Amino acid sequence: MRRLTSVLLLFALAGGACAADAPASRALTAKPGDHLRVEITTHLGDNQRFRAGDELTFLVNLNRRAFLAIIFQDAEGRLIQVLPNREALAAEYEAGWYFTVPSNQQPFRYRVAPPFGDEYVYAYACDRPLPELPGEEAGNGLRYLRGDVAAVQALLSAYAREQGAQLSAYRAHMVTTP
Repeated sequence: MRRLTSVLLLFALAGGACAADAPASRALTAKPGDHLRVEITTHLGDNQRFRAGDELTFLVNLNRRAFLAIIFQDAEGRLIQVLPNREALAAEYEAGWYFTVPSNQQPFRYRVAPPFGDEYVYAYACDRPLPELPGEEAGNGLRYLRGDVAAVQALLSAYAREQGAQLSAYRAHMVTTP
C-alpha cells in the first residue's frame, strides 16, 4: 500500500483517469492499411528526470480510434492500472490528437513521491475492447495488477490473436529522485 502513495502520488490521488484535451496540433494520422499505433510520453518527453514533488502529466496519441490501457510500473516493479479505471471506464479514444492524463479538467494532479528510481508507463491500444487484467483494487478506482509487464503483454497479445484484433504497445521511461 506504501507504493500507492508513491511515485507519482499519481495513482493515490487519481479519483478518475482522463478525458481528451485537444491541443493545437495533430501528431499521428493513419493512412489506409496502416497498423494501429499508440505513443505515450511525459509532458517533458521520454527519459526525463523528475524530483520528489514534481507534477507529472502523460501525453497519449493514437493514429486511429482505439481502446486503451495505461499501466504504470513503479521503481519496485509493481504495476498499477491507470486506465481504464472505476471513473474512466473502457472507452474508444479518438485518433490524431495528443490528450493528457490527467486531463486539465480533472481535480487532481500526479506528484512524484518515493520510492524513487527507474519507472515506466505503458500504453496498450487495441481496435477492440481490451479484457480485464487480473489484479486487485488499489483504492480510488485503480488496480494493482498481478504479474509483471511480460505477463500483461502476453495476455494482451494472446487476446488480440484470439479476437483477430490489432494491438499496439508503447513504453515511456522516467527516472524519479528525492
